[in-house]
Order: sequence, then structure tokens, then C-alpha cells
Amino acid sequence: MGMGNPIPGPESLCEPFRPVIEEKLQQGLTGQRIYQDLVESHSLTASYSSVRRFLRRLDQSRPLPFRRLEMLSRLCSERTRLRDLTTVSG
Repeated sequence: MGMGNPIPGPESLCEPFRPVIEEKLQQGLTGQRIYQDLVESHSLTASYSSVRRFLRRLDQSRPLPFRRLEMLSRLCSERTRLRDLTTVSG
């Protein structure tokens, strides 16, 4: 099991490519594109299913982003917009 992988199980064949995979995720690439790049540029021998599984494990090991303030801001803006609409038409 890799050091950065908190989910039990055998180490993925993708583990040695973790930095590359994380960089490609930051670039917004899809799992399919990441797989293709790893096969072409890094001689990955694992299957696409292995890459998908690894991506799921990576996703599960990351905390969800905190977005409550963003949503609160949207709700306040919507409430203000609705209040303004009713004031104008009332």
C-alpha cells in the first residue's frame, strides 16, 4: 500500500505515477485522457480500469471542499434580488 493511500488493499500499478496523475487532474483532464497520456508518455502497463479505480481512491482520500460561505453568498444575493423585485412591483 502506498504511503499517500489510506484505503486498504494492494498498491495500485498507478501509484508510481501519482504525481503525474495529480498534476493532470489539476489541469482538468479526464480519466480517459490521463490513461492515454500515461500509456503513451510513461509506458503505463495498467488497464484503464486500474486508472479509474486509482482516481476513485484519490477522490475518496481528499476532503470535500468547504463551500458553505459560497452558498450563503448566493442565497443572500438571491434573497436581495427577490426583495428588490417585490419592492419594485409592490
